[in-house]
This record gives sequence, structure tokens and C-alpha cells, in this order.
Amino acid sequence: ATSGTQVTLTLVNPGPGLSNYITMLAVWGFASGIPTAATPTAATMTGINGTSPKLLPLASVYPAAGAQGSVSGGFVPLTTPIKCATNTACAVVGPTAITNMTQEAYACYYAAN
Repeated sequence: ATSGTQVTLTLVNPGPGLSNYITMLAVWGFASGIPTAATPTAATMTGINGTSPKLLPLASVYPAAGAQGSVSGGFVPLTTPIKCATNTACAVVGPTAITNMTQEAYACYYAAN
């Protein structure tokens, strides 16, 4: 991703009759300058039945400004996997763009009935 842009991680569509089950998520922010955000911002998800989970690992340490070269975010292990909608390529959508921050998102998941 480019510094200052919002990141989206789209999982592969598992196919007819199957759903993706997410067992771990990670959203990272890497400061290329002094990152600024008006408020801590959350990552969200699409392609989920019901209410989308809100994830707050990224920029949670940047309520106003952070230090150049710092890293925020981290892995979010899930004791119960998040089930995506059947036959849907669900996505993790990073927080609103944060000045001088490069976002990256990762997920561990499997497809099943």
C-alpha cells in the first residue's frame, strides 16, 4: 500500500455452498513520517452476515500524532472464527487513510460448509 491510503484485503471467494472462516486478522500501520489522525480509527469488514466487526488495532496508539518509524497494530487471534457469508469474497477494510502511515492487512482463514 501507499503511505496515507486506506488498505483493503479481499479474501478469495470460496465457491458455491462454502464460507470463509477467519481465524486470525492483523492490521498494521508503519509510519513513514509523523502519522496523524483526528481520532483512533477502526478497521471494518464486508461480506459478513449481520453486524460487521469493528477492529481497533491500527492507529490505536495515534490519537493525535505518533513518532516517525514507529509501528502500530498487530495480530488479532480469534477464539471463535468469523464466518463470512456463503459464496462471498469478504474483505477487511482498513481505517480511513492516516497521513504518513502505510497500512497492511493479513488474515488466516479456511473454506468450509
